[in-house]
Formats: sequence, C-alpha cells, structure tokens
Amino acid sequence: MFSYYLELALRSLKRSPGLTALMVLTMGFGVAASMTTYAVFRAVSGNPIPDKSSQLFKPQIDNWGPASGDKGAPPNAMDYTDAMALIRDRAAPLQTVLYPVNLSIVPGQASSQPFLVSGYATYSDFFRMFDVPFQYGSAWPDSDDARRGASIVIGSELNQRLFGGGNSVGQSIAIGANAYARDRGMAILMGVISTVLLAVTAAGIVGLTSFWVGQRRKQIGVRRALGATRRDILSYFLTENLMIAIAGVVLGAILALAMNQWLMHAFEMQRLSWSWIASGVIVLLALGQAAVLAPALRAARVPPVVATRSV
Repeated sequence: MFSYYLELALRSLKRSPGLTALMVLTMGFGVAASMTTYAVFRAVSGNPIPDKSSQLFKPQIDNWGPASGDKGAPPNAMDYTDAMALIRDRAAPLQTVLYPVNLSIVPGQASSQPFLVSGYATYSDFFRMFDVPFQYGSAWPDSDDARRGASIVIGSELNQRLFGGGNSVGQSIAIGANAYARDRGMAILMGVISTVLLAVTAAGIVGLTSFWVGQRRKQIGVRRALGATRRDILSYFLTENLMIAIAGVVLGAILALAMNQWLMHAFEMQRLSWSWIASGVIVLLALGQAAVLAPALRAARVPPVVATRSV
C-alpha cells in the first residue's frame, strides 16, 4: 500500500514542480537555521569543561566602590595592577590571567602580506587548568612566565598557514607592530538572526502545507467519491509530505554543514556533531509531518458532494 501512495505522491509532485521546490527550500532553510542556531548558542553559552567547572574560580575585586558598577556589583574584569598582585601572591596551586590580543603576523615569504590573528595573552598554568589539547609539543615552562619569554601556542589553522601543518615546535613567528580590532559580536548577531529565521521558516512550513492541501480539495473529493476512505487520504498526504520533508532536511543538512565550516573558520566555533544533525533531522521530519496532519484531516472530513460540487 505504501508503494501505491508513493507513486501517487510522485505524480502529484511532478504536476506542481514550482510549489514542490518552494516547500523543499522552506524545509531546507528551516533545518539549516535550527542547526546553525544550536552551533552559535553552544559556542557562546555552552560549558566547555563541565567536569572542571566546580574547581575553577574567577576572582572579582571592587576597586570602584558601591557607587559604581552594575547596582553595586564588582566589575567582571580586574585592572592590570590587581591581576598582577594576585599572580605574585600565588594563593592558588594553579592560576592565570587572560586578556585578548590582536597581532599582525608577518609571513616568512617576502611575497606574502601580513595578516591579522586574534588570541589571548596568558600564563602557562592556563593549559593545565583548562586541559588544552596539543597536537605537537606542550605548554611553555613556568620559567618562561618569570622571565617573560617569547613563547606562543598556535592553533591548527595558523600552523597550516605558516608551516604547512607540520610539527612547528621550536619555529619562530614574526609579529608586526600593527594590531587591529576584530568584531566578535557578529557571532551573537548571527544567533539572533538564525533564531528569527527559524521561527519564520516554521510558520512558512505550516502555511505552505495548508495551501498545498487546500489546492487539492477537489481531487480529494473525487477520490472520496471513488471509494477512498479518510485514512487513505491521510496516508496519501503524509507520504507525499514525507518525500518533501526528506528532500528538505537533506538540503538543510548540507547548508548547515557549509555554514558551520564558515563559522569554524571565522569565529573558531565547534564542529556540529553528527548526533545533533541526526536529532535535528528527526525533529524536523516530525515537524513536517505534524504540519500536514491538521490540514489533511480537515480535507479528509469534507463530504465528497461538497468537494466536487464545481467539478
């Protein structure tokens, strides 16, 4: 019986290629928007090391007084003098400071132009505190902190660009004198845009599905007059919509993976896990089927004589 519904659905979709393509694109952008939203949300609000969160503490010093700050709360960041005083006091077995830096890297090739990279200045304890993984080498020794050694840890992307992805331990990097600001707020903005896009897409799926079923009202009436039951009508539309939803989620998954690659490159976000992609596909397939359920039930309840009155 499923093969029969499948054949009917294919014939119907071929008769309206434009509307079919529009529904597939709507579903595809919905999948891409939801997965991108999750990637951005996880990057800006996730807990990267939940097993260590209870052991990590961020000190705050109120050096402005109760009249300043956010309703008397101490500022989130310390000034340089207080931070260095805590580092020298060595009150904790592991401690570090962290502040953003923007550096202009001068490639070794004379024909290459300098380029901007963003990073953080920190102490060697940082790598042990946050379990930073290394592909090559390890963190610099504590003695480099004391003597302000010129040590740097680079990521795989920069290592690929400067050293071809090989073992770069012991290599030198030339840093230019100019540094430029980099806008990281774009990641949060993209999250807001993706959320709005997801809501609009969800409404679009329901609206297009209702219109799709409504356009077939007379066809439904003819089939009912020829003996099709309400269950037959419902099964037919669910099968047809499932084909559209599968095409949409496949397109959406491809778009989401492409967007994730760009986010990883531009904002150093994490890669989308296959488990999340699979979960998103299942949820959105269920959403697509749920969207067609109500209009299909309404259409199946219409008496054949009413649906075919003007045929």
